[in-house]
Amino acid sequence: MKTRHTDFFWPSYTDLMTSLFFVMLVLYVLTVAILKSKEEGYINDALKYQKIQTIERALQELNGTYFRYDENNKRFRLGVDVNFKPNRADMSELDARTRSGLLEAGKVLFRKIKNVAKENPDVSYMVVVEGNAQRANDNWQSSFGRQNGYELSYRRALALVDFWKQNGINFDQFKNCEVLIVGSGHFGKSRDPRNENANRRFTIQITSKVGKSL
Repeated sequence: MKTRHTDFFWPSYTDLMTSLFFVMLVLYVLTVAILKSKEEGYINDALKYQKIQTIERALQELNGTYFRYDENNKRFRLGVDVNFKPNRADMSELDARTRSGLLEAGKVLFRKIKNVAKENPDVSYMVVVEGNAQRANDNWQSSFGRQNGYELSYRRALALVDFWKQNGINFDQFKNCEVLIVGSGHFGKSRDPRNENANRRFTIQITSKVGKSL
């Protein structure tokens, strides 16, 4: 009886060890695969970050005559003084010098986006054109005043984009570039609290996103 029990034990023990070995082997393979996938993900994220940093440095070259970079809010303010008439958004009412400055600013922005987009075809861009409105009186605090401010600032941003398009500056021709027109009304992070007259300018924000193909 003892011999039969021993003969039965060792084959069973061998099968158990074989099964455990197989389980450990599967777990090892899965662990290696997961770690390798995470490593590739970290490398991919690092490459994306590096490319975005390169693009942001290239965009910083806009800082100059027509654009002034707002370091706190990470966006550009159009450096052209725009003196719209109260509650107006008609570009034709601006003086010739202002319109000329806005046109040159559009050309500078267009060339920069064109060059960056050509060098980085796997990156998508969003150009946000934000209009502002001056707090001319106490009415801006009322619900009507706030609504009117948002509408007015939006119409001003739209007027600028249309003005650029009429003069051959059309960002829509870039497949990887989208233009977003917004109005911040009497608010917005890039406002100048010391000079309300300066809050009739435009704010330009450019964001980039690296695609999955990188």
